[in-house]
Amino acid sequence: MDTRSLAFARMGFGVFIFIDMLWRLTSAEWHYTDLGVMPRDVFLGQFSYAWSFSFHMASGSLGFAVFMLLLHGASALAMAVGWHTRLATFAVALLNISLHNRNWYLNNGGDDLLRVVMFLAVFIPWGEMWSVDQWRQGQGHREPRKVSGAWVAAWFLQTFVVYFVSYVLKTSPIWRSEYSAVYYSSHLDIFSTELGRFMRGFPRFMQFSTFITIMLEWMGPLVLCMGWAVPRRAQGYVRLVTVLAFWGLHIGITLTMSIGLFPFYCLAMWAVYLPTEFWDKLLGGFPQISERIHQALAWMSGSPAVVQGPTPLPKWFKVIYQAAGAFIFLVVMFWNLSTLKPPLKVQIPFWADAGRYLHLYQEWNMFAPFPKQENLWLEIPAELEDGTTIELLSGDKDVLSSKEHIFPHTVGHEHWRKFYMNLSDNEKIAKHYAGAWCRLWNRDPSKGGRVPRLRRFSINMFYQVIQPNYQRSDLKKKVVWNHFCFESDLPAGSKASF
Repeated sequence: MDTRSLAFARMGFGVFIFIDMLWRLTSAEWHYTDLGVMPRDVFLGQFSYAWSFSFHMASGSLGFAVFMLLLHGASALAMAVGWHTRLATFAVALLNISLHNRNWYLNNGGDDLLRVVMFLAVFIPWGEMWSVDQWRQGQGHREPRKVSGAWVAAWFLQTFVVYFVSYVLKTSPIWRSEYSAVYYSSHLDIFSTELGRFMRGFPRFMQFSTFITIMLEWMGPLVLCMGWAVPRRAQGYVRLVTVLAFWGLHIGITLTMSIGLFPFYCLAMWAVYLPTEFWDKLLGGFPQISERIHQALAWMSGSPAVVQGPTPLPKWFKVIYQAAGAFIFLVVMFWNLSTLKPPLKVQIPFWADAGRYLHLYQEWNMFAPFPKQENLWLEIPAELEDGTTIELLSGDKDVLSSKEHIFPHTVGHEHWRKFYMNLSDNEKIAKHYAGAWCRLWNRDPSKGGRVPRLRRFSINMFYQVIQPNYQRSDLKKKVVWNHFCFESDLPAGSKASF
């Protein structure tokens, strides 16, 4: 890996993580406080494991939750500009683990990827180029170099498994022969964007998009793996084309599906494979780019603190460093083998425990073996203390009309979307979500409560099975949970809570 590519990836991850923290701030009270959907005593008593630690559990107040998210965002920006890069990267990696363990019913594949990649990044020198550290050490014009070794191999393996494991798990004819996966995913309103819905009118294009996606997941990682077999003068071009192909894939996903920052994390992950030839030609043809970067970093760093060259490391340290990278390589490999289906499945308790305790666990089964074929939405018709009615998610006073087309716009960011997907088939989560509505709505108005008070409501899931040729099944309804905010309203022996 070229150190300029590593620096570019570092900047991307830092900016994207900062954006994620801004998103999470908008729902901090709901997601990370004792008034919200997962109070600490509930999570620790019913959902956590021995290996799941979280600094976010130190307090259940909104102020503490906001502080932790701001600290996370500040660490990400420090990492992006390369200020105390290794320490900032370590802080981001540790805060990722802590945040994800506070309420993992909010987490998606992007969070899994981020947690693993940030762990690896702590041990990769991505602060050598285009960083405040570089200029503060008087090495502002240091020449780029290529980085290799066990930790780089572990990064490559992580890139490989994201796609190849997903390909192996996508065994349905919907992916392999019918090429109708994009047809089904585009009809999932909770994910589909305006462009995704527009695409529904072009069945041949959706088939082509499915074919391209499954081929890239199969062949792309193999091309990267077999790069050594390409003539040396062509290796840079092959890598660049591979990176551009996957960037195109993830930009396409971003334009057609709302799945949060996962595609953006993948863009940054692939940036490390930009070849040396790319930077030589780009910066050689446009030297002002490099000059502007240097000016910005020089301004941020001020006068160099120390003028020195790279500090040589003792041989014994290099051996331990590479051995640790090889161990992590094996952890990632065996964990992903454990997620496959027999006969490919390999499950060894030691490696499984290592994956859990190091928080390198991951699963790449989104839309595998086929996309969801149920278009679903939630409605929460409620009654207030004065007898008036309201649908809680949309604020619509008409609780009888369908909210099918309104619900996707009430979801907010990706972590809410993931929470609703988990809630739709988990009564325990629905119960605690309902409790949060009562606590937050009925608190003192001076602290954000509302009047008239919330009395009772139902959490209803509606769904239709998506069928071929633009057909749908009859609409079905499932009452996920009935909730009463006051004990006096609770019917005897009812399946409800307060």
